[in-house]
Amino acid sequence: MFKTLTTAFIALHVVSSAAHSTDRQITLEELYEAFGTGNLETVMAFKAKDLGTDFVFYGPRGATLLHSAAQSDQPEIATALIADGLPVDIRTKSKAATPLMIAASHCGTRTGIALLDAGAEVNAIHKSTGGTALIFAAWDNCPEMVSLLLDAGADPMIAARGRKVPNDERGLMAVDFARKHNPALLETRAGKRLVARTEAGEGCDGARVEAGDTTLEILAERVLGEAKRWRNIAKLNGLGPGKGYRLGDCLKLPV
Repeated sequence: MFKTLTTAFIALHVVSSAAHSTDRQITLEELYEAFGTGNLETVMAFKAKDLGTDFVFYGPRGATLLHSAAQSDQPEIATALIADGLPVDIRTKSKAATPLMIAASHCGTRTGIALLDAGAEVNAIHKSTGGTALIFAAWDNCPEMVSLLLDAGADPMIAARGRKVPNDERGLMAVDFARKHNPALLETRAGKRLVARTEAGEGCDGARVEAGDTTLEILAERVLGEAKRWRNIAKLNGLGPGKGYRLGDCLKLPV
């Protein structure tokens, strides 16, 4: 799924950087190669020279350097970028994908481990597809990533309901995408775990309220990447002066 959306992320970083600065000591070719070879020094030198708010670089498709590290499955680079200030759950410029989603769609298990160890939100929702990292891992046939995400608490009951999901796939869960696109995945140990968890009805088709979700703004930022969408969540769930929410509640999410 995401492979078609992210294959050009690294190259787009390269093209965009030429437009922003003409005096870089690091050539565009060197930066491109650095992600492929895991050249941490080159990537960090590029980041140090980069322009933009708090040194966050967005390519034309909105990818950050951390998304590119996730796509290339470079955990050392990802860890260094996070340590240097990039938020682990930073979204693309359109507030769509997190780095963990990109890692999941490219079977980047090593970087997935690094991102989760750094506190990545395992059940974050993609803005335009409504999918989660688990859905992308199942869609793109990544059994090791499916297993990793389930171990980290990924919710198999969340369904993709976003506007960019084809009508005949809207409302499908991770196991449904696996059945449709990669049935062989369901014969693996990870796939069987996914089936069992789904059949047991373990999870929430929406967002589970966690201890830190003291306001709907915080919850909306955590799962949707946009705090301002809290009003949509409140309306969907009938929340207001006469009805609040409690820890552990399953709240519906807007498309």
